[in-house]
Amino acid sequence: MDGGRTQFCHDAASVSPLPNWNASAMQLRTLGHASLLLTDDAGEPILLTDPWLRGSAYWRSWWLENEPDDEELETLRRVRYCYVTHEHPDHFHTYSIRRLGKGPRYLAPDLPEENICLYLKEQGFDATVLPSLEWKELAPGVSILSIPIFNDDSVLLIDTPDCFVINLNDTKPSQGQLTALRRFLDAELPGKKRLLLSSFSPASIVNSFLRKDERVALREATDYVTYISRNCDLLDADWYLPFASQVVYLRRDSRWANEFKVSAEQLQEHWCAKRTELLPTFTRLDLGSHEHSSQDRATFRHDRSVAERKVAAQEDTESGARFTAEDRDRLRSKLASARLLLAPLFPRGIGFRLDDAELRFNPWTGDLSSGTSEGHFQLIVPTAPLKDALHNGHFGDLGITMFTLIELQGRTDPRAVYVFFILLTLDDYGHLGGLRAFFRWLLPSLKRARWSLPALPAGEQAS
Repeated sequence: MDGGRTQFCHDAASVSPLPNWNASAMQLRTLGHASLLLTDDAGEPILLTDPWLRGSAYWRSWWLENEPDDEELETLRRVRYCYVTHEHPDHFHTYSIRRLGKGPRYLAPDLPEENICLYLKEQGFDATVLPSLEWKELAPGVSILSIPIFNDDSVLLIDTPDCFVINLNDTKPSQGQLTALRRFLDAELPGKKRLLLSSFSPASIVNSFLRKDERVALREATDYVTYISRNCDLLDADWYLPFASQVVYLRRDSRWANEFKVSAEQLQEHWCAKRTELLPTFTRLDLGSHEHSSQDRATFRHDRSVAERKVAAQEDTESGARFTAEDRDRLRSKLASARLLLAPLFPRGIGFRLDDAELRFNPWTGDLSSGTSEGHFQLIVPTAPLKDALHNGHFGDLGITMFTLIELQGRTDPRAVYVFFILLTLDDYGHLGGLRAFFRWLLPSLKRARWSLPALPAGEQAS
């Protein structure tokens, strides 16, 4: 099994290829999950982002609703650059990267604890960290700018001759940051078309809360659509392209989450941006003529039967997992890393309900006891994924899987559980590993909180 996050990236089912596609002008299209592809006037691929193109993620919980065909994959293997926004396996999907091969130059944001390039270089790939807030020219007239975000993610800005592309993927920039970007575009590139891509559906514990066996939902579909519409207005975007949310959940313990996804129909029904055109998912946009086409849902490529067999095999493998004494030591150590902050938040403790055990962590003493999972809340999580997350140092990913549930006790505020996951995720990335590590994360994050964007390379500013 590979290092990093490869434990979550599995082999894919084969799909029937469709006829190859060719561009006649610079075009942008979306495919997979959070992959945008920019091609030049000859149809040759310049830039690809976040390649999750085949297979599953998060212990076979997440699957693509539409996979690229074999001929499209061959085209993608010729791409010059591939930018990975962050480490989550639905964006940094190492099986897909192996399918792409070693032809592209892989680019990554300058995060405080940089692991993307480190892993890729160890595997023999050509990988480079992009300096933050510095324009990099990829091809004549095409430049990109990477903006790291405090939560170990990044925004990617792409300037092309006829369109400015804003890839927010999973990030949630503040209103002030987006306003700063709008002012930059108004001053530097007045009149140039603007395209916004960002996720539009829940991908967290927002719908995973239970209180007395009743689900506690913190957001409705309309909330997500309103948020995206507001961002479009802030940026005065010409188009919004739905992005980074094209998944289905196939494990028995995560299928419930399909009911809470924001659908294309809901996007259309509740869309309220003032002038931004809502494009369909899987759209190809001609950046010169502004013509666009999209793939009909009836032609989406996904072999559900093969995926379900792989899910069944995963669940069968997990059924034999046992939480050992070594696992308990790892869990105790993980929770103890933030216990001084957890104690005032959860003085009655934190419970864990596994397949084969019930545990309770006391943040005052740092003890992990057996036999009861009572506390301010209980994490209901399968044993095998918890073991994997502790072994590989990515506990925070358990909050994204859709199979982890949180049972709230008493009047526990679900927002406090968000703080719990934030703290442990900061520890995942090494930010709580001492004062030096903490300030190595904090100081650059504060410095980049105000987006002061540099001028475009000479010759690319508005005339």
